[in-house]
Amino acid sequence: MNQKSTRKNRSPLKKLDLARKRIEHLLRKALLNDGEMVYELYEYELEENYDYWIASMKRDNNNFILTVTEHSNDVAMALVDKDDGLFVNEEARDKLKELWLDQYTNNIEKLIPLWAIELTAGSIPLMGVNFVDDLLIS
Repeated sequence: MNQKSTRKNRSPLKKLDLARKRIEHLLRKALLNDGEMVYELYEYELEENYDYWIASMKRDNNNFILTVTEHSNDVAMALVDKDDGLFVNEEARDKLKELWLDQYTNNIEKLIPLWAIELTAGSIPLMGVNFVDDLLIS
């Protein structure tokens, strides 16, 4: 059987799985390996939602809101903090590293598969984050 007929006969689930894996790879490259992100993708898919993010963050009393997207092998990311400060792409990644400190890698590794599923389904993941104060135990 030649390769063309093999590709034609892939099931829709197999195609979705391959798309999810491709997106996971791109997110890992951008978020864990300090890969490049594309500002034009932020403008195209995310920018118009800023007011919605602010309203959602205030309604839910989040410390910050985080979103990520992928299109045509490009990745973009945005983070809005409690002061309505907007961080895009590499600045958002750096701000997230600052906020999560030594938990950045662990948290991102857990989130990438979930984000890839949402992106594969055609949704843009949006995550509100709250910090929990350290409790003193006596």
